[in-house]
Amino acid sequence: MNDMLTKIEGLLATKGAPAAPQGPGAEPTSFQRLLDSLDQLVQEHRQAPPVQNAEQLQAAIRAADDGFVTAMDLRKRLEEAFRGQIT
Repeated sequence: MNDMLTKIEGLLATKGAPAAPQGPGAEPTSFQRLLDSLDQLVQEHRQAPPVQNAEQLQAAIRAADDGFVTAMDLRKRLEEAFRGQIT
């Protein structure tokens, strides 16, 4: 989860501005990287293991809370990146 937050913070440096268009295989835009991060977050939470006891339940709740915060942060940055692409 922290790795994903580090990537998000790195995207903040560009303020969501799209990268210059380049040929195939070029680095994706900030907007696309944010979408990819959101997709990765969704996949991680879909693959969560089943809960067997109270300790695992607490860990699952913490992971869900962290995921929610990350998703809301990504949503905000996606909005900013989208606005940057349309202006």
